[in-house]
Amino acid sequence: MRFPSLAVLLGALLLLAGCDGAAAPPRVATIAGTPSAAPSAAAGAMIRIDMTPAENEALYRTYYACLAEHGVRMTVKAPGFPKIPDEEEKDNPVGYRACATKEPYIDPLLDKAKNPKYADQFRTWLTCMNEHGVEVSGAWDDDFLKYGKRAPGIDGKKYLEIHRQCDMASYKW
Repeated sequence: MRFPSLAVLLGALLLLAGCDGAAAPPRVATIAGTPSAAPSAAAGAMIRIDMTPAENEALYRTYYACLAEHGVRMTVKAPGFPKIPDEEEKDNPVGYRACATKEPYIDPLLDKAKNPKYADQFRTWLTCMNEHGVEVSGAWDDDFLKYGKRAPGIDGKKYLEIHRQCDMASYKW
């Protein structure tokens, strides 16, 4: 079974997470402790790998609220989840442009093109996941990873904890 790369997987998990708060400041410290470059005003809100699920949710809640305020049609995909956009940017470009500064984007640490250490850090992450009981294989430049068995006792919540722990231990500037 093939699954999306780490960056794609993380983005998808964050989209499904729901939301609850404000956007990240324009200049944030990375987990390595050094400030990342301040993104341009139109860049949006960075989803740092050291953020908690609640912080991730806060970014999306803020972004989705902005989209709704600017006329983007929203829908509920599943009971208990927040409303998410029901139309694409091409359907309401003005609404999306108005919220560009709030749109969440993945930490550049997880971008193969922007992080020169990505290949080595990916291999470290892969080792970490396997050592913690989550069977994962694939190459750093694959678009998809292969997920296998999980050790007994690793449910969805525990899996996300292991994933976050391995992200923070592996990806650093």
